[in-house]
Amino acid sequence: NFQQQTDLAATEAGSEVSKIDLVLFGGGYNDIAFGETSNSCYANAKSAAQNAKAKFPNAEIKLMQFYPIGRDLSSSDARAFSEMAKGFAAGGGQVFEMMKYAL
Repeated sequence: NFQQQTDLAATEAGSEVSKIDLVLFGGGYNDIAFGETSNSCYANAKSAAQNAKAKFPNAEIKLMQFYPIGRDLSSSDARAFSEMAKGFAAGGGQVFEMMKYAL
C-alpha cells in the first residue's frame, strides 16, 4: 500500500529526507482490478499524495498510471483510473499520462 511504502521510505531516508527531490508512484491496473471503487481510488490516491508531500517536503510527487497492452479498459476501469488521477492531483501530486505495458 502506498501509505506504508511512503512511511517506510521516509523512515529509511531519516535526516536525508530533505534531499529527496522526486517521489514517484506507480498506480495501475492491479490497483483498480481487485474491487477498488472509483471513490476509493480517489480517496486513496489523494491520501497517498498528501502523505508523500508531508513526508518529503522538497520533492516533486508524481503518479505514473499504467495498464497492460491488449487489455481494453471497461468504463468502470476507466472511471477508476480517472478518479485515481483526480485524487492524486487533489492531494498535491502531478500525474503522468497513462502508459501501456506488455505482459
